[in-house]
Amino acid sequence: MLGALASIVLLQLHFALTRSINWDEFYFYGQIVDFRDGASLSPLQTLHVQLLTWIPDIVSLGVDGIVVGRLIMLACVVVSATSIALIAGRFVTRDYALATALLWLSAGFTMQHGWSFRTDPLATATMMAALAVLTRMSLNAWAIALCGLLVSLAGMFTVKTILFAPAFAGIAWLRWSEADFARSTALRISAVPAVALGLFAAFSMLHAANLGDSAKDSVAGYAGGVGGAMLFAGWPIYLQYLGKAALISLPAFLSIAATLIAIRRVPKAEALALAGLISPLVALLIYRNTLPYFYPMMLAPVIAAAGVGFAMIAERFGLRLLILYTAVSGAIVWVVDQPSRIDQQRAIQQAAAEIFDEPVGYLDFPD
Repeated sequence: MLGALASIVLLQLHFALTRSINWDEFYFYGQIVDFRDGASLSPLQTLHVQLLTWIPDIVSLGVDGIVVGRLIMLACVVVSATSIALIAGRFVTRDYALATALLWLSAGFTMQHGWSFRTDPLATATMMAALAVLTRMSLNAWAIALCGLLVSLAGMFTVKTILFAPAFAGIAWLRWSEADFARSTALRISAVPAVALGLFAAFSMLHAANLGDSAKDSVAGYAGGVGGAMLFAGWPIYLQYLGKAALISLPAFLSIAATLIAIRRVPKAEALALAGLISPLVALLIYRNTLPYFYPMMLAPVIAAAGVGFAMIAERFGLRLLILYTAVSGAIVWVVDQPSRIDQQRAIQQAAAEIFDEPVGYLDFPD
């Protein structure tokens, strides 16, 4: 098990160092450069610029800065995988919980995009860590404060974390039921969103104070505009990627399907918690940008619940066989991936730096 987990992380490390850089990775890195140079930025979904403003100071090319950032995102992937195992461990044994982390790590779009230089890995790590705290820790003051802090940071990284509210609600209901619906437990659970909202408001104001004139606009108004832009009504725009996701992540999707069957056999409180964890799949029907890079974030809580289905499959076919199958499926994604163009991208930036006296903008779609 540990060998399989380590092997998949190493393959993702190779991807992070060598895979072609996507255009929006240049966009997010450009925000950091703009912030360092004193440009104004929007008040939400830009917390990363303050956390990573040091990267342009240690590299000369944007390509190399993005690679450094990818290594940070890979660390976030490890945090997310650990959190998935902790959450799954509430419903299945330790070995199955670790296998659940492997399911997520080896899923095709996680292999290709989980570590990419975007805000999603930061949001996924903080969101899943918050869910792990809510699931496994005693609901004392420290746990409430930590969970609220993590939720607020996830919201600062991207407002689409609101799509995962049902996952928190399901786990909260499970914890309350475990405490025989005690009023004191309800108050402690209710304190988590209160702390999260308070910290989110504080972080928003502190962050906006450092962003320039455009950040003087209402954060609430900006959030409303973002919310309206990210949701839609009608036929899903990018639903075609679901088929590819299932094809290159077959162990994960089979486990999800098995969980939907097994959920009827577990106690009601656990069933509601599992349903809440699986609910982010609904984002495919309401969220606009369900592109491949969104799948690692969307599937993180879903696959945490899928440990139940994985255990059901493993009891029939054997745990070792499924671990091997899962690891090999992830390795195949690495083997068949398209050739890298990162060296050409680096060469273009080097040439631009030699030709032009002033920095020039660079936006690339390597395909």
